[in-house]
Amino acid sequence: LAADGGPGLTAALHWADAALPETERIDLLQRLLRDAPPASAALAIAALAPGLLRHPEVADRLFALLADPALGAAAALILSHSDAPDVQGRLAGLAAAGDDLSAHRAAVAIEAARPANAGGER
Repeated sequence: LAADGGPGLTAALHWADAALPETERIDLLQRLLRDAPPASAALAIAALAPGLLRHPEVADRLFALLADPALGAAAALILSHSDAPDVQGRLAGLAAAGDDLSAHRAAVAIEAARPANAGGER
């Protein structure tokens, strides 16, 4: 699965997101983040992370990825969709803390969340 890409991987990830228990989806996401090429890992973030963001190990991994040149934008996008106060607080703290890539991506995540939160919908 890690070596595959494109439509085959997308279909497999959508199946996994719908069919596997959360613990197995977390394991799959972690394995793909570790072993897959960046494009496949980004697909895994998009397909699996939204439903797993409430798990600290997933949120922590996404925050760690903000500094990754290849995966940080995907991580920021998923984090921007969280309305959890702890995630939003971490983003705000990170955005205010510095001028590195992680801080910039945290600021982008906060800005991306504004229009979605303005109407109270997610």
